[in-house]
Amino acid sequence: MKLKELQKVLREKKLDAAIILKFDPSYFYFLQTKSMGALIVFARKKPLLLINNLESLSLEIKQKVYKDFWGEMQVVINKNKLKKIGISLPYLSVTHYRKYNKLAKIVDINNDVKILRETKTSEELSKIKKAILLSEEVLSDMLNNFDFKTEGDIKQFIKIEAIKKGCELSFEPIVASGKNAAIPHYEGNQKLKKGFLVIDMGLKYEGYCADITRTFFVGKPSQKQADFYYKLLWIQEEAIKFSKPGMKVADIDKKVRDLMRNDSKYFIHGLGHGLGSEVHESPSLSSKSEDVLKEGMVITIEPGYYNKFGIRIEDDMLITKKGAKVLSIFTKELMTIDL
Repeated sequence: MKLKELQKVLREKKLDAAIILKFDPSYFYFLQTKSMGALIVFARKKPLLLINNLESLSLEIKQKVYKDFWGEMQVVINKNKLKKIGISLPYLSVTHYRKYNKLAKIVDINNDVKILRETKTSEELSKIKKAILLSEEVLSDMLNNFDFKTEGDIKQFIKIEAIKKGCELSFEPIVASGKNAAIPHYEGNQKLKKGFLVIDMGLKYEGYCADITRTFFVGKPSQKQADFYYKLLWIQEEAIKFSKPGMKVADIDKKVRDLMRNDSKYFIHGLGHGLGSEVHESPSLSSKSEDVLKEGMVITIEPGYYNKFGIRIEDDMLITKKGAKVLSIFTKELMTIDL
């Protein structure tokens, strides 16, 4: 996955190699598999995977089995005369940094790798689309079999359905009803209450995430509540229209808050984020972000309102030449649920 592009970055930065450690999410990204080891990407020759002697992987990348990881790593560094090495420092402990730094000059490449991962390959996009499809099937099955008494019952249903579909969860689902919906990252498990019901969930298919939020209503909404919901939905769809290659994400965030007017003070989180093998990736869609949208990115758009009640509407979308192509198609009509 973009190993040649990483090699080009290494040559531009005049680095001899990059070491991608097993704790770094990019380890899975480049290998598309989980194992115990380290990927060494040389600037001018084929990569090498140091792998635990208890494992065996069917990969095209050359592999070298180790019993003593650090001893084998020192051999590789010295044998290949690696003087400047790129490593994503957030995934390197202070102790290990000191050990590597005794053998070569260490340069942080975390941001460079993040940028490589921003735009998705056709293989990645296929897996994200599948994750979204399966997530929407779970939402549909939930509504068709709605016999839940608590928020936790819904979360448990989502978890069981994920297992049935051979998936992991992208993150712990958020199920928040009544006043709880006004807490963006609510974690409770209370009896379902009348009012807005926010469900934020996503399945992970073959290592790639979906992230969808829909807001339902338990009982019958007042006209004011329904109007407020559809106002936020209109704003969300306007934000989708703004999302085109070359747009600064901070400008999109500002447009949304301008449309919300006085209610913008109740929109207390970022507008969205990148989506891929991690549920939160670069770019970050917020007022402080300096990121710019590029063709090939997959992002979320999720404006919210949190005051006396809570509403959030979130879609996953691909940035194309013409603009944003929405990948999540589950209805955004305000659906009501009778208890």
